[in-house]
Amino acid sequence: SVDYEFEGQVRQTEKTAESAITVMPIILIFLFAIVVFAFKSSMQAVILYMIIPFGIIGTGWGHYIHGVQISLLSMLGFVALIGILVNDGLVFINAFNRKIKEGAKLKEALIETGRSRFRPIVLTTITTAAGLAPLIFEKSFQAQFLVPMAITIAYGLVVATIILLALLPTLLLLSNEIKRGVHWIWEGEWVEPETVEPAYKQLQWEEKDV
Repeated sequence: SVDYEFEGQVRQTEKTAESAITVMPIILIFLFAIVVFAFKSSMQAVILYMIIPFGIIGTGWGHYIHGVQISLLSMLGFVALIGILVNDGLVFINAFNRKIKEGAKLKEALIETGRSRFRPIVLTTITTAAGLAPLIFEKSFQAQFLVPMAITIAYGLVVATIILLALLPTLLLLSNEIKRGVHWIWEGEWVEPETVEPAYKQLQWEEKDV
């Protein structure tokens, strides 16, 4: 006739985990809606979200290198990592769309965007990882609760940034071919690559309104 229940830190961890399970989908949907609104393109938003899972690779490596178990705080750190990766992707795709509006060809726009956005994105990654380094290597008892979160953000960001700079232009090029193929199926003609981009279509609408 004896009952038991978990209290203290275990109970708080369970409550936090339940809240995270409820809140995470809402956060991801909200971020997706913001990206779609910013780009006027659901496909570009999907491409940006495809980069996010690669942050898990860096997170796993970081925890393995430091011998730290993946915990609930690691998952909370991944939420912050998602925000940083989305911001980097926004910077890249926004610059790409601007190049298309300026009249650049598709491949030229991708190359110029890579050159112009490489430094800001890399510097963001370096400064963030460097800022978290003292916390990662801190040995005090009070800091140990935050170390998993710092490892998740720092290592996940480093690996995901490298993949973002290499994979994002490739995905944008691939999505362009898909959109051209769909246009050919419906209209029966091949068009110039940049004409199917949302930035080009938005420019056409703006010129019509003027």
